[in-house]
Amino acid sequence: EAFETQTNSGLAIDRPGMKGRHSRTTPNGLARGNPQVSTGGGLARLRAPCGATYSTRMVTAELLSNVRPLTVAEFDRMVELGLFHEDERIELIDGVLVRMSPQNPKHAAACSRVRRMLSALEASSEAFVREEKPVILSATSEVCPDVSVLRPAKHEYAQRHPRPRDVLLVVEVSDTTIESDRSIKLPKYAAAGICEVWLIDIKGRAFEVFSDPVPRTGRYRECHVHGLGEVVSPASFHRCRIAVSDILGDL
Repeated sequence: EAFETQTNSGLAIDRPGMKGRHSRTTPNGLARGNPQVSTGGGLARLRAPCGATYSTRMVTAELLSNVRPLTVAEFDRMVELGLFHEDERIELIDGVLVRMSPQNPKHAAACSRVRRMLSALEASSEAFVREEKPVILSATSEVCPDVSVLRPAKHEYAQRHPRPRDVLLVVEVSDTTIESDRSIKLPKYAAAGICEVWLIDIKGRAFEVFSDPVPRTGRYRECHVHGLGEVVSPASFHRCRIAVSDILGDL
């Protein structure tokens, strides 16, 4: 089996019985020649002409070490220049362009229901409620929550995208994406100081309510799970009551 060793010039690729001339590496640590791809054990491996092999994980690590993340300013400029198709749904997370998952009917229905039930906050001028609109979390992250509740602003955020200080509540509806929302989106919201996040788990038929963020650790101190038959209210608007069954009851 192939194994990896670290040299001053990069990764050297060896295997038992190979002599010096067979284990030469280029300055970036990869074997010389035109490699071929083979698979085995669920992991693609590249085979150099000399017979050495190295996994695609090594190649990925080599490439990622040289990736330069995009900034939000650069991303917004790309949008202004029309570099993305108008139907593309893209977020910027840690400087990386990420395609948003397509919505199935249940996901779309849940988003619309949440948006409609929170709309009373707009009618009373207590907040703006928006669906799938950008929120800037940091210099390298700009996301589009399924629903966001924002502090009122005279310009209605026509001059700039909302920042964490403008956000009172973020709602993410999860059908097939619950794990990635928990492991990727939720820590980003906590690190940005978003005060409250609801993860609506369609398959689990529950609301996961997170509050009291700790930006330094990217975690929330409080988490409460609400199932069918329970009622949820935003921390900033206790008079706004949403029954979980009204959102998830028939989904």
